[in-house]
Amino acid sequence: MAIVIGHIGSDGGYTVIGSDGSVHHVPGWAEEQLADFVAATQVLGAATQIKTPGVAAEIARAARGFVERQVETHIKGEAGDRTIIIIGG
Repeated sequence: MAIVIGHIGSDGGYTVIGSDGSVHHVPGWAEEQLADFVAATQVLGAATQIKTPGVAAEIARAARGFVERQVETHIKGEAGDRTIIIIGG
């Protein structure tokens, strides 16, 4: 397990204390990247409200790849760690 200190969704980054006690600073998003990430997660959230069959899935498919790449780039877990990421507001 890792302990995360700081605001993950910020331009300032955050600090991770690994299970071995090592401390790592993870840099934050550039302002424009963070704005795009927030917008994409809002699109994903709004898509869940669409009841027409297939529409929500198409929207999610379009935005999910971008969101996943941003998370993989900016949110670091430990190797083999089961990471749970909750995005909300």
